[in-house]
Amino acid sequence: MKGFLRVGIARSPVNSANRLLFHKTTARNFYTSELEARPDCDDVIFYNERDEVTESTIANVVVKVDGKLVTPPRSSGLLAGTFRDQLIADGEIEERTITVEELQNAEELFLINSVRKWISVALKSVP
Repeated sequence: MKGFLRVGIARSPVNSANRLLFHKTTARNFYTSELEARPDCDDVIFYNERDEVTESTIANVVVKVDGKLVTPPRSSGLLAGTFRDQLIADGEIEERTITVEELQNAEELFLINSVRKWISVALKSVP
């Protein structure tokens, strides 16, 4: 894929205690409505009530901060994908809390999943 996918930040936070966030489920209305609200974006990145980045509608998030590739911990409220878990086990990425501010100021931003692998993305501001 050439260029970057355009991603935005969700309009409202997820509840990190919501057990559905940790499992693949068909209860995706919240994700769908957030993506539909951003027709200028290819995907949306979510955050929790503590302003911690969680995931996108289809992938885990990896941010390059201070030269390190980091991904949010499951405790932030996300589905820990298998590709993410493998990258952590291989030492390619580190797990740590990422704030929305860090996301907005990241050196690089990626979405990752087992189907698409590494996807370079560009963060769009609110329209």
